[in-house]
Amino acid sequence: MVLKCPATFEECLKEKRNKTLQECVREERLSNVVEVKRGNIRLRPELVRIFFNEPVEEIIKKLREIIQSGKFEIDKLLLVGGFSDSPYVRESVIRELKREFERLDIVKPEEACLHVLKGAVLTICRPSHISERISKYSYGFRVAVPFNAEVHPAKLRERRQSGEEYCSDIFHKCIEVGQCLKYGEKIRIEFAGNRHDVRSKFEACSTELYRSSEAEPKYCTVEESCERVGKMIHYPPREGWGNIVMFTAEIEIGEAEFKISVINATTQEIFETTVDFLDD
Repeated sequence: MVLKCPATFEECLKEKRNKTLQECVREERLSNVVEVKRGNIRLRPELVRIFFNEPVEEIIKKLREIIQSGKFEIDKLLLVGGFSDSPYVRESVIRELKREFERLDIVKPEEACLHVLKGAVLTICRPSHISERISKYSYGFRVAVPFNAEVHPAKLRERRQSGEEYCSDIFHKCIEVGQCLKYGEKIRIEFAGNRHDVRSKFEACSTELYRSSEAEPKYCTVEESCERVGKMIHYPPREGWGNIVMFTAEIEIGEAEFKISVINATTQEIFETTVDFLDD
């Protein structure tokens, strides 16, 4: 690799370190891999490889984890993006993965460096062409169940005005991390709550959507990598809730977001909101 060395760089070295570029190279013991000649800096291959080794190792490690997870049936790998234009990167990826996965077909398409850019443009211009996405998180609603001391953590015990004890932080999973989400797909779930106590009939309730990086979170807590991404508050009718409160929640998979609809079976009100599932 040959780098053009501007005269100002030499002047800067002289001013800051009072040394020439050749003297700096010798001082850093790089003479065997760096050569300064006629205003150019020549880097030997063994030095350039050092620049690539760490990112290449991380790429191979991540690909190996995805393939070995067994979550996806992968028989072809496309190398795209500017980094795939490097022969050293391609050869390293192919060599290491072929050693473990002989049947894996690894392909570098034409104009690979432009594929990521073209994909971004198509996502904006023709969003419906992206028919499927892989979910980065598990998504679920926060629900309450009667508290069981043998099952639920004591810190999640909640005593309501009626005197009943509940665990209100149960993660009711609707989507699992790594799941294929198809455009237009709908996921529906029904909730029922007990409101026999007079005081509870005039308490507002809520529908809350959480996400987690874990595949099987049990509770909507920080310990299970959970965070709330959406909340709807439902107020009781003037006469109060009935003995049983029913809600139907629906998640519709959009182009880059979920459309959340919640129907209150008591009042027939419909609440809607959206959650961006591409948001980090």
